Amino acid sequence: MSLLDRIANAFKGIQDPSRKKKKVPRRVDNEPAVKNAAVRPSAAAEQPVPAVKEEIVPTLEEQSGEYVAVRRDQSFSARMALSDDELRGYYNQIKGALMNYGVRATVAWRGELFRTGFNKLCEIRVRGKSVYVYFALDPEKVPAKYRGENVGKTKAFVDMPFCYVVNGERKCAWCCELCEMVCEKFGAVKKEVPAQDWAAAYPKDTEDNLVNKMLIKEIITRSATPPKGWSPERKFDTESGIEIFRTDVLFREYASVSVGDLNVFADDDEVTLDALKAKKLVPETADAWRLLAGGELSRKLHVVTNYCPMQAAQQVKNAGGRVTVWKSTASYAKD
Repeated sequence: MSLLDRIANAFKGIQDPSRKKKKVPRRVDNEPAVKNAAVRPSAAAEQPVPAVKEEIVPTLEEQSGEYVAVRRDQSFSARMALSDDELRGYYNQIKGALMNYGVRATVAWRGELFRTGFNKLCEIRVRGKSVYVYFALDPEKVPAKYRGENVGKTKAFVDMPFCYVVNGERKCAWCCELCEMVCEKFGAVKKEVPAQDWAAAYPKDTEDNLVNKMLIKEIITRSATPPKGWSPERKFDTESGIEIFRTDVLFREYASVSVGDLNVFADDDEVTLDALKAKKLVPETADAWRLLAGGELSRKLHVVTNYCPMQAAQQVKNAGGRVTVWKSTASYAKD
């Protein structure tokens, strides 16, 4: 091969577009975050993606160069609804021992507080498969039989410094003794109350439904470095029959609309938040909306929502329509 032929072949290789190196976008750590800006679905998101579990890791935010992730903050009611029968049994015994003294119970986000008059007696919280009970008892005066923890240095438990963890039948029985001890300390009079299924106030449910009921909050976190467990190979999940895309917008006020309410639209309409506001189906202050199953749909629609259970999506599909869900990024870990 002559020198001219070699030069010609080399020139062809340079001009061949298929041999050009693809440009990899550089990540800019110092670039300011773009708040409340929706992320357009990438080309990879438009292609079919295999379904994976709901525990999804965060991805690198394309617009701001930050790692964005959402963790779920479960309320006491949500933790009880997700608990197993064993934990619910412990809860029934502990609360029954307290209610025998005619105390007053108040359910808050973190736990259930018990009072007599203006005095705090104890608070019940749930973590994993254990029940944590915080008593208004002096840890130094509690008998050594009850091996608890002094948490009085924590601001939330200054009035209830003795923490006792229940994860077995024996500890549950001893916890009931502590309940009687704290009630008698504050002068509560014992009254025999018939046994009840106190846990029935928290019927078992799924995480998605609890998010829908606002019993689980989604909290967005941002960082310039990858969070623990981040992997670039993990992809955003796709549920059967529903297109799902990401956005870093923090939704503060959800509105709920039933499938049957969408009959006010015409065939082939796109149902968005703005369209719902125009039809007076959601308040003007709402910045996100969820589609709930209910009623019958006779219109072929393209529904663009922020949350849609499978039952509601199936109703839209049965009417010939389709659903697109814009989630506030992906949840990658549970508490």
